[in-house]
Amino acid sequence: MADRIKIGKSRVRVEHLKTLQSAWKNRRLVLFLGAGISQPYGIPSWKDLVLRMFYEEADKRFKDMPPGDRPAVASWMVDRFELTPTFLARVIRYRLDRGRGVTKGKSFAQAIRDSLYSDYRPEPSSGAALPEVANLIQRSEEQGRCIQAVISFNFDNLLELELQRTKIDVTPVYDQRRLDGNKFPIVHVHGYLPFDGNVPTTEIVFTEDEYHQLTFSAFHWSVADMVAYLRNYSVLFIGLSMSDPNLRRLLDATNLRLEEPKHILIRRDYDIESEVVDAREGVATRIDPRHLKKIGGRAHAFEREVFKDMGVGVMWVKKHEDIPMVLQKLGS
Repeated sequence: MADRIKIGKSRVRVEHLKTLQSAWKNRRLVLFLGAGISQPYGIPSWKDLVLRMFYEEADKRFKDMPPGDRPAVASWMVDRFELTPTFLARVIRYRLDRGRGVTKGKSFAQAIRDSLYSDYRPEPSSGAALPEVANLIQRSEEQGRCIQAVISFNFDNLLELELQRTKIDVTPVYDQRRLDGNKFPIVHVHGYLPFDGNVPTTEIVFTEDEYHQLTFSAFHWSVADMVAYLRNYSVLFIGLSMSDPNLRRLLDATNLRLEEPKHILIRRDYDIESEVVDAREGVATRIDPRHLKKIGGRAHAFEREVFKDMGVGVMWVKKHEDIPMVLQKLGS
């Protein structure tokens, strides 16, 4: 029996697909969603959101520049003066909390929401996986809740909006309170800032000190939720870089050291054919594609080994457009 199956342009491991299908059948599947799920709708990554807020809210001097120049100048400042996004996030919050931002009287949470949705477009670019995630949840609910919950690392409520179209009752969870009823839970572990309506009074994990409070608290409600799901369910990671140190810490803490991983990460494959490597003298040099392919193969092996050591199998896809096709296989 072949160890891989062709889905779209991708060839994914059969055992990974079987792991997810088994979790679906046994109603033991949970989705962890990251920034990649929302970016096709114009929602920025955390780093891009910080830069956007920096030139929109932190200092009025940027207002004197043409709008098209502001992102480039902000990026130049970051590189030239080694102002990391982590550093800038604290600058933004400090100035806004003390009324020193560009827009007087705007709260920190309101400023985040305004920047978060400033380029939002309801119709996504090609390859968006979110509609198929919503369809998957709809099939799950129709079959008796095969997916138990979604853990979202995003502030936005795009999944909630998508599920409204499917008539699925959902409840966003963003603090330790739990609503009564049997609505499908979408747990926002870093905070919740919906597109419209009032800004909820909620904890936002945006700056490093806020992140430290989350990381170091063994009893924080979101940590407890993630531990419970990682320990007791199979998790499918979509749109996550897996670089979050808190998530990696929790994966290590809950790893059962099974022969085959029970968690699966969908990961976009490297586009190694078009890579350009900078030589030491600063001249861009095109490397022989044969060498790049070998190096890319080693990177595959390294990532596969490291993630397996954390209890996560990697399902590589060639194109983002293949992700919805993978999701369609889960309930089949």
